[in-house]
Amino acid sequence: MSAQKDSYDQMRLDVLPAPLIFILSGVSNYGGTALATALLFSFIPAHTVAWYRAVVTAVFLLAWRRPFRRGLTLKDLVTSTIFGIMTIGMNMVFYLAVDRIALGTAVTIEFLGPVTVAIVMGRGLKTRVATLLAVLGVVSIGGFGLDLSDPSQLLGTFFALGAGAMWSGYIVIGAHVASKRSGIDSLAIGMATGSIATLPFVGKSALIPLVSGWWPFLVIVAVGVLSSLLPYTIEQSVLRRLGSDNFALMSALFPVISTFVALVVLFQIPNMWEVVGIVSVSVAVALVNYHPRGHGRIKRVPKRVS
Repeated sequence: MSAQKDSYDQMRLDVLPAPLIFILSGVSNYGGTALATALLFSFIPAHTVAWYRAVVTAVFLLAWRRPFRRGLTLKDLVTSTIFGIMTIGMNMVFYLAVDRIALGTAVTIEFLGPVTVAIVMGRGLKTRVATLLAVLGVVSIGGFGLDLSDPSQLLGTFFALGAGAMWSGYIVIGAHVASKRSGIDSLAIGMATGSIATLPFVGKSALIPLVSGWWPFLVIVAVGVLSSLLPYTIEQSVLRRLGSDNFALMSALFPVISTFVALVVLFQIPNMWEVVGIVSVSVAVALVNYHPRGHGRIKRVPKRVS
């Protein structure tokens, strides 16, 4: 019955175009990040907020999926744990970057991780051209406004580069996990075991939301649902369908989405270069998804349920 339910859930997601799934994921993710930045970073350490994102996701997914009752092997547990640590570490380091440099700039620098995956694993002229367009577009959106003589911005840049490296690991390991068994089950296990493994990096700061009243806790739950639970759950479908290289290229939509989120939430109007970047990324995404006369369409990978 669980395998049949997984199949139905997957089919519902598969009918949606991959770019639309990325847009929904990005809006949810960066909406939650904007909420965390505005309401939580002033009194809760950024990496602690990111850790709580994982805890919230783990609680919801474990209650929904109950993955430990589905023939879990030691190999599945280890792989899922590595995936969870990589994902949580990526979020913690990215939040440390956003706490020091602008969101759009942090996303731009972080995108170097997916670009590396696309270059290494991608094949064909179309992929190379799309990668170049995506890089140019993301750089245009992010700009070059960093002052590396400022220790805070320099440290923020370092954190963004680290988040990019972990993002590439998230793509590669996530694609492997999603192709071997239920990606959502693996995500549930990874968030649970990864939260335990990364707790020492949070330390006593994990107590702050518990003693700060009810509203910070509610905001943390909202951030966890928006920034982790919803986007990572639906991204498992895209990882399974696209593979690592095309998923990495499609990630170029995220800086575009963060620009629109900044426009709507923070009333930041994009400049000329940001508009050029949006167009460039849009062309790259269209190129990746263009398959004349049905040739070369992305094949769906049969899913094995353990």
